[in-house]
Amino acid sequence: GTLSGIGAEVGIKNQKLVIISPISGAPAEKAGLRAGDQIVKIDGKDISDLTLDQAVSKIRGKADTKVTLSVVHDVNTAPVDVEITRAVIN
Repeated sequence: GTLSGIGAEVGIKNQKLVIISPISGAPAEKAGLRAGDQIVKIDGKDISDLTLDQAVSKIRGKADTKVTLSVVHDVNTAPVDVEITRAVIN
């Protein structure tokens, strides 16, 4: 099937929302997201009280729309904002 979003598998690890695996060639990979990156905000809003399904529904969206994720690449670094344009993912 197809859906639109950033093209990454996300999950919960140690009570944190993390990128499990970006899909090769998808917007998430092109934006520099890597396995293990922690997502701390979606469109500027804290997500600590969201379930996995709620967070995923905020990340997904219509193709050609943008979502901004605040991402921690390494536990010793500050979050960086990454703007990603959603696309159709096959």
